[in-house]
Amino acid sequence: MRIELAALIIALLTSPPLGAQWRVEIGAGGSNHPQIASTDSRSALFGVQYHGRRWGYLTAGAPLDSAAAPWIAVGAGQRVERYVGSFDVGSEIGAHAHGYRTPDAEGRGFLLELVPFIGTSLGMTRLELGSGARYYANRFADENEARAASDTYLLASAPLTRGVSAGARGRYVHTEDGGFPFASVGVDVAVGEALLSAHAGHWLGNLLSKPVYGASATLLVGRRTAVFASFDQEAPDPLFWNPVRTSWGVGVSYQLGKASSRPAVSAPVQPGGPVTFRVPLAEDADQVSVAGDFNGWDPVPMQRVGDEWAFTLSLQPGVYHYSFRRGDGTWFLPSTVSSRTDDGFGGESGVLIVGSSE
Repeated sequence: MRIELAALIIALLTSPPLGAQWRVEIGAGGSNHPQIASTDSRSALFGVQYHGRRWGYLTAGAPLDSAAAPWIAVGAGQRVERYVGSFDVGSEIGAHAHGYRTPDAEGRGFLLELVPFIGTSLGMTRLELGSGARYYANRFADENEARAASDTYLLASAPLTRGVSAGARGRYVHTEDGGFPFASVGVDVAVGEALLSAHAGHWLGNLLSKPVYGASATLLVGRRTAVFASFDQEAPDPLFWNPVRTSWGVGVSYQLGKASSRPAVSAPVQPGGPVTFRVPLAEDADQVSVAGDFNGWDPVPMQRVGDEWAFTLSLQPGVYHYSFRRGDGTWFLPSTVSSRTDDGFGGESGVLIVGSSE
């Protein structure tokens, strides 16, 4: 099975920044890559993934039944952004390649994505608007297909209560076949060492009117290992025109590197009252700011105290997400922050649970 060599090199040799996470996953299920043409099937899955503002993956499936086809997918990309006043401006860049084989022929292709965006926070609500382009090419047997699409989205997300956050997304995809609006909602619930997620959406209009829905559960076992299960009902995407299908997966993942850098779905409960955030001076000797749910993600300068930066404030009971910003505008979490989670935008945020002071 052949695959685009350039994309494979990009995915495997991209130099990762410090503090991001490599994971190895094994399991069973179906392909969740819509650009890979396959029917509902069962496959043994193996994957290596890298998570962070710079990301990459290599995933492969081996047939477990006669309906399945062996496939491989590889990709890499980066979220580039800068903070300008109360806005963060940047772009999502991604490159993907895939290959698969049916009893009759082989298929292979690639996907390129470039989506500029602008984001801000209104109180505890995060808003992001993006608009860019995607290009897809695929060759199956002697047939070639290639399509381009403009893709515009508006995303809103916010914490609802302790351990619960929700989001909504509106999307408009335009191809040579016309325009396709899409709307979806999702919710994440953290319960102890488990993270439960669910989503539902619908393509609107006459040409494409199909529902999309799914759910997943992840349970942390120790500091490096997690077990997961997922189910998704997929609809055709107007860029790929993949078939309607059910995708499911179960498996286990193991994080490589330092266990302290793992994403946490829970954090130690801290008594209510004054809370002090601390950052080693070595992270930036000039200036460090802190931002989070507690101040509408508006960076507040921290004070230098000895060999660290510190900021103290009083917080009511609840779950808070936060991050730090250097003087040059880059966001980061120091290695001392062991409780962290995916921020939903390609990076990470720290997790702080404040309990009752009683």
